[in-house]
Amino acid sequence: MIKTLRSINIDYIRSKFTYYHVIKILDLIEKSGPMGRHIISKTLGIGEGSARNLVKRLNSVGLVSIDPVAGADLTSKGKEILVEWRRYVSSSCVENIDIINWRYASINKISSEARAILMRNKNIVDLRDELVKKGCLGGLFIEVQGDKVMLLNTRGEPDYDISRTKTGEIIKNNCEGFCIVSGSDRNCFTAESCVWELLIELFLKES
Repeated sequence: MIKTLRSINIDYIRSKFTYYHVIKILDLIEKSGPMGRHIISKTLGIGEGSARNLVKRLNSVGLVSIDPVAGADLTSKGKEILVEWRRYVSSSCVENIDIINWRYASINKISSEARAILMRNKNIVDLRDELVKKGCLGGLFIEVQGDKVMLLNTRGEPDYDISRTKTGEIIKNNCEGFCIVSGSDRNCFTAESCVWELLIELFLKES
């Protein structure tokens, strides 16, 4: 997966799409079927030119095929990349969760391997700051074990029980183990993207 992502070689100065968009479009096509650039542009909030360039780049590395009528569709290689990504993180979006003023919250279940990569590179405070830099309103770092939903302290240790709160119930229903909850007042994609971008950045750094 990392080798394929690196081969896409995104120019963050000129490109209007990111590695998040690369993975997300594979996810959306897998769930909804082939997509044309207009739908991709509208769904991801990027220009049609950027959507066209994104699809061309994915096609050039064999992640999607292009049909003149239906649009971009997943190849077997694209499906393999998506399956591998989901080994590390799975996400769900919740609206109007009662966390500060977050209209949208992305609840991201993080695998033990991905958690180890995160913690090797940054502490909880640094990770939270990175989420904000990437466009989120903030982040909660959670451990869910059975009926217990615990906020982690700055050392990454379970510290505060929120199991009986509305937020705790929502998180418990959408995650188990280590979770990062990220927030946005814009949309679910923004809430989700800062976590995915951070993970991909650290994966690329360690590879």
